[in-house]
Amino acid sequence: MLRCSRLRVVREEVYLEARDDQIPCFRLYDSERLLCNSLESVEWAQPFVQVRMCESCGYSGCSCGEYVRVVRLGRHLLWCPVDPEEARERTGVETADLVVEHGMIALDAGAWDEVAAEFSQVPWAKDFSPARRRDLALAWLLHAPDALHRATLEHLERDVLPRILCSDGLAMEEAARLTAAVLRWVRSGANEPVGGELVLVRESGLTIETLYFDAPRGCDEWPAFALGAGVSLAFGRAWTIAPEMFPFTR
Repeated sequence: MLRCSRLRVVREEVYLEARDDQIPCFRLYDSERLLCNSLESVEWAQPFVQVRMCESCGYSGCSCGEYVRVVRLGRHLLWCPVDPEEARERTGVETADLVVEHGMIALDAGAWDEVAAEFSQVPWAKDFSPARRRDLALAWLLHAPDALHRATLEHLERDVLPRILCSDGLAMEEAARLTAAVLRWVRSGANEPVGGELVLVRESGLTIETLYFDAPRGCDEWPAFALGAGVSLAFGRAWTIAPEMFPFTR
């Protein structure tokens, strides 16, 4: 997961070949990374938001890909992956490369609102929809080994459970039971909002549980859960959600 605690907007003159014109664009950065190449052109109210406009014409929807789903969780806005099932009737709606690379982008809501105060077309953080189980599960899956990225939410149990070899602190049967419980929780209320806050694992009092999977060359590992009195999804080894998302009895 990539967390962006500071945001900055840079005005740049961009030549658009399709228009044969040079226009000003307001680009959103965190530190050095470009997050959005035309802040003023993004259709923020859409369920899937294209954050990188076509570099030739500058219009949304012209080029394929570079879409995210923007939701809020506590003090953060999350740029989550696009659900292929939800976007199947929209051509070219594919998850932005930066989200695929990092699994999820978490932007500090206060930093975002500083941008919104400057640009009237940018919504306040509070105006975005709350994160759903589906949104967080898709981001969670992008932190898994590459071979599991093809698993859909509808087929997670079929695609994931048979490949578990072992885990750090749980017996294989217990690890499989925990994973199955998480998948049932997601499927039983995929559109239910999730509460809580993104926190650093080292500050949460929770312990990362890593799953190990059969792979063509040895095994793959996935720091999948943060365990305490209950369980939360882990986003890499550094981030999770507190308080725990649901109970789990060993």
